[in-house]
Amino acid sequence: MLASVQSLRNKVDELQANVKFLEEYKNACLLAITETWLKDHDLQSDLRIDGFGEPVRLDRDPTVTGKSLGGGLALYINRSWCGNVIVRESLCAPDIELLSVSLRPFYLPREFTQLFVTLVYIHPKANSP
Repeated sequence: MLASVQSLRNKVDELQANVKFLEEYKNACLLAITETWLKDHDLQSDLRIDGFGEPVRLDRDPTVTGKSLGGGLALYINRSWCGNVIVRESLCAPDIELLSVSLRPFYLPREFTQLFVTLVYIHPKANSP
């Protein structure tokens, strides 16, 4: 499930309620979130959602992007689906943010050793004159 939340801090309670009461949230293998607007000082413990592991985050870095507002990515992985998550790549640039992880779900065909999930946010004004 993918959502652009424009401040995850303000939406954690809503996500928690959706996971509790809506099957499509509860049974989602992962929740991919863009526009988290999180900063380094935001605690993982404040962002927990029942049934999902702690979010794998990429917060916008204002020293790299030159932007202090907006941006940020997060992936929540359903603990009943996968317990093995490794961050493979993260990129924070002025016009793009990218977070890539490898996953080893509990049930995966033998011919696949892992899955890769990449979450990308491209700023709306990227490549604009």
